Amino acid sequence: GYHSSSAYSEILIDYTYQQALDSTPIANHPLYLATYVDDSNSLWHSRDHAMQFVELLNTTWPSMVFTVEEAVDNRISFLDLNITLSHDGIVHELFQKPTHSGAYLPYSSHCEMRIKWNIIISETNRIVSLCSDINLAWPHLETLRKNMMNSGYPAECVTLTILRTVRKPAAHSPPRTLR
Repeated sequence: GYHSSSAYSEILIDYTYQQALDSTPIANHPLYLATYVDDSNSLWHSRDHAMQFVELLNTTWPSMVFTVEEAVDNRISFLDLNITLSHDGIVHELFQKPTHSGAYLPYSSHCEMRIKWNIIISETNRIVSLCSDINLAWPHLETLRKNMMNSGYPAECVTLTILRTVRKPAAHSPPRTLR
């Protein structure tokens, strides 16, 4: 594809959503609507309002078909997140598709060591930042540790890098407390 393809698709999707919103009574607008390229996440007053909106989206362009994935047990996946509505509020944690291979750059590759360790650091920061509570991050960090070891990384070095990274919050992330 062209370099500008994602920009064009985002413009087209935004236009399509705006057309549907303009044709929807304000009282039937979503309580919340987030879009990212061709994915969206929304919260509605009723299922009927959501289905009417999808019908409007599907009449805008004959060649495009919008589909709906509904939450099951107050839980839905959106992009890299599992989002759950609980009695405490909204809880989110890392989501990986079942097809995720867990493969990373092999330790034996002829690449600078800083690149190899930065993979662990960036993945650790990503996991911690996507989880609404540090306790939700630990199982995902353990999976990362095992995946890195399966890619040939020394176990002790991987474990220490993950622990140091968790204890030193990323510059862009809010401080987290370890329990």
